[in-house]
Amino acid sequence: MPLFSAGDYKSLLECLQHNKYPILPVSSLADPLVKRGVFLRHDVDFSLECARPLAELEAQMGLKGTYYILLNGPYSPRQAEERRHLEALVEMGHEIGLHYDMRHYPDCPDKQVETLEMEVGELESLTGDSVTTISMHEPHRGHGDPFRELRWVHPHNPQWFNHLTYVSDSCRAWRDENLLQFCRPDGAERLLLLTHPELWLDGHVQDRLDYLNNILIPRMPKESLSYFQEEVPAIWRRHVGAAAHDLRTSMDQQNCRAIPIDRTWTQDHMGDILPLFQDSRFLPWGEREILMDVPGKWEESFALFEEGELKAISFNSVRDERTYIHAIISHRDHRKRGYGSLLLRALQLNAIQKGRNGIRLCVSDDNPSAKSWYEGHNFSLVQSDPEKSQVVLQWIQP
Repeated sequence: MPLFSAGDYKSLLECLQHNKYPILPVSSLADPLVKRGVFLRHDVDFSLECARPLAELEAQMGLKGTYYILLNGPYSPRQAEERRHLEALVEMGHEIGLHYDMRHYPDCPDKQVETLEMEVGELESLTGDSVTTISMHEPHRGHGDPFRELRWVHPHNPQWFNHLTYVSDSCRAWRDENLLQFCRPDGAERLLLLTHPELWLDGHVQDRLDYLNNILIPRMPKESLSYFQEEVPAIWRRHVGAAAHDLRTSMDQQNCRAIPIDRTWTQDHMGDILPLFQDSRFLPWGEREILMDVPGKWEESFALFEEGELKAISFNSVRDERTYIHAIISHRDHRKRGYGSLLLRALQLNAIQKGRNGIRLCVSDDNPSAKSWYEGHNFSLVQSDPEKSQVVLQWIQP
């Protein structure tokens, strides 16, 4: 996957061009003649000034992207200096869209549309051009998006969104590797590529929080510092795309991969699984326990491989909308090598992606090392059960 530098971004665009993808603004999604293409979407969330380097790079390559502008954000295009940067984007030939923030909209649906129309009109007056496309800011806040199917081209309108591949660099992270298929001539037909221009300013800093603290925050106006120092780091830590990116990176570093497993797979690989439980004092499972059916088990269980060899396995279920861990185990000769930690992170990501209310498990009182291990992975004590000589631990997404 591309690193977050201007050079890597240029190489990505050149690769897409080499594979004969037309590179187009978002409004082209609505063109019935466009059957194949990459649609460049840029959400300008932090700074108009920080958006200019990528915009200039694209313009030098003869490309046109769509830059979605906030009217109520950390920057204000109404101010003279910010407006100058906005005008520069227009002069480069880029498409300007409205990035609306539902936190600033009324609850009444009719009033919401009126507010949207007012903001579109204001942005048109600032740019001197028509606004034909809109997109929502920070959908993860859960406000809902009532404007996907209005008269403006919306990149998430099901009419188009359901027939393309969507790739985002949110929080300076790639959620998956879908982008790589477009680096082949036989890749999918349509890609909606969302990039945030402020994330590509310095490729030398790879840690996202270091980048936020040392590259972005010093560039932000004083009146926005509290937002960037208090809210943004928390968003970047809990974002599902960031969690998926970090897990994939860790897996790659250890040449590992985690796969979901079902009952048929488990039966077929029983000869590899049973040795993991051999000589386990706390999980003396045999084939009967391994294959026992409980609600959600075959949608929540995973196996971890290193270079094709089974290293660890986890069997789980669903209780009260939570993932419930029954077993995470690796072969005794392979313990303390990080396999269990990788598998647990895969379970945590799975719980986030499926909207679970966290993860729970029971730990025996005479297994303090397991209790300590889970606490080291951000599990906390929920309750003690003296009658069963065990405790209940729980993880909730931070």
